[in-house]
Amino acid sequence: MDYETYRKSYFTDPRPAPRFDFTGTFGVTLYYEEFEQAVDYYSRVLGPPAYVEGEGTRGWAIGPGWLTLLQGEKGSPRNTDLLVVSPKSAP
Repeated sequence: MDYETYRKSYFTDPRPAPRFDFTGTFGVTLYYEEFEQAVDYYSRVLGPPAYVEGEGTRGWAIGPGWLTLLQGEKGSPRNTDLLVVSPKSAP
């Protein structure tokens, strides 16, 4: 499938108007059962975490956003959070 066919198949036209003006802030949170191994991996890739809270939270600033790791219970990762920040209220 070429790009034009893909675009026509899956994207609305015209695009709906956004309800909010979003800032450049974003964040992703990943939950790991094997938390220490995940922290070791991301520390090797991104350097030491910039945010440390207790035994089960580590975060790395990535541009204006954050990658946060949390201690999970089963599996790695099974949940993700998407942080969306809007400076304006809903219409």
